[in-house]
Amino acid sequence: MASTNKLVSIEWLRGIASLGVCQMHIFCAFDFFSKNDYFFQNYIFPISITGRAGVAVFFIISGFIIPFSMYTNGYTIKKMGGFLARRLTRLEPPYLVSILLVICISILIATLKKVPIQFDYQAILLHFGYLNVFFGKPWLSGVYWTLAIEFQFYILIAFIYPLLSHQNSITRLITFSFLIVISIFAKKYISDAFIFPHLSLFLMGFACFLWKTNIISNKLLFVKLVILLIITFFNHNKANTFFSLITLIIIYTNFNVKLNPFYFLGRISYSLYLYHSIIGLELLRYSFYTFINTNNEIYKITFCLASIGICIYFAYIMYNIIEKPSLRWTKKIKY
Repeated sequence: MASTNKLVSIEWLRGIASLGVCQMHIFCAFDFFSKNDYFFQNYIFPISITGRAGVAVFFIISGFIIPFSMYTNGYTIKKMGGFLARRLTRLEPPYLVSILLVICISILIATLKKVPIQFDYQAILLHFGYLNVFFGKPWLSGVYWTLAIEFQFYILIAFIYPLLSHQNSITRLITFSFLIVISIFAKKYISDAFIFPHLSLFLMGFACFLWKTNIISNKLLFVKLVILLIITFFNHNKANTFFSLITLIIIYTNFNVKLNPFYFLGRISYSLYLYHSIIGLELLRYSFYTFINTNNEIYKITFCLASIGICIYFAYIMYNIIEKPSLRWTKKIKY
């Protein structure tokens, strides 16, 4: 069986995707750049906004790496419990800590502003099962909706993996075609908060997995990816389609960028993705308006760059304190 240890492109791709989302939120969601900020509007914003495609990159990576893990562990339906337990052990500790952090920072800022704060306790409890979307409740952090989609993918792949990777090509074709049809119509009839409008992205990763494990040929991989890229173009946008194509090329070639900072970002990518909106968009934004509050464009850009650095450093701390132990616990779960 192939080893995920040799998939060097995945780790640094995660880092770039996470950094892209982080900088996009900080530059574009701080809400203190105006139309008069010429340098930002003309040079930074057009590049920064493409960071939102990082979510699509994450979905493709999950579509590739999760079934690869199932393949190396000899997954069957009977092992579903162990598979889900392993995924939850990997993701839940940092996620739960981030929820606690959101609540604490919200209380801190409300106290400093001397304004009352009210929590929707039902919404908070629903976070524990990624269930907010099913009850129309808001997320405490803007990035949580993607974690909910990832969790939906884990549930879906736990059931359909044996069909999508079946030795019988007809079984694979029928299953793949069924999911293609769902993804085509999902965008029109199903909310983006559910996995189905994003299926084409996950299926791209899965197609690469089938090729990497010699289940399908180069030719069939090309056909599948062309179909999925066309669906992504109509279901999402040009940026997602373009960066999806770049991601697929990198995975296909297993390109080793040979730059240590990229791999560092890859290691802390989950923590950076989780905590940047909490630290960057809440605490640091409050700090800017409280202590700086200037219209000087250079100051604002400098503050954003410093905020990205702070978010990376905080993610590194949380990676060592929270994420690394959860990774060790994950390795103890065999399925």
